[in-house]
Amino acid sequence: MNKVIGPIWYNDSMLFVSNFHEKTNRGKLNLKIDFSYKEENYTLPFCSDTVSIAHPAYDAVNQRLYFVVKPTIGNSDIYYADYRNGKWGSAQKLGETINTLGNEMFPYIHGDFLYFASDGLPGIGGMDLFEINIANLATG
Repeated sequence: MNKVIGPIWYNDSMLFVSNFHEKTNRGKLNLKIDFSYKEENYTLPFCSDTVSIAHPAYDAVNQRLYFVVKPTIGNSDIYYADYRNGKWGSAQKLGETINTLGNEMFPYIHGDFLYFASDGLPGIGGMDLFEINIANLATG
């Protein structure tokens, strides 16, 4: 059964994770982020059938969407895409300050900070919580 499986980001528009999509040729159903604003509803253009994309966190000030990409094989990383003039840019991977050989998940924007969980950065163990000032993000 296809459904919204969360999480949801909401302001005057809504971004949500769903599996409303066709199964891949391997029978796997990857997650995608859908966008909804007034009467406009569509899957974000950088979503594909080869990876799952989830956990949207939109920075309205900088018009940038942060999200997690989980390939079929390997660990998850945090990516971003800019929203300019009514169009989404391509997905770009955040730099090595954020992404490690481990899993980075659950981006969240509050004020000038990006919060996220990682099991690849030094911490207490497991998925530890980290913050970085958005102005200090290395991209690419």
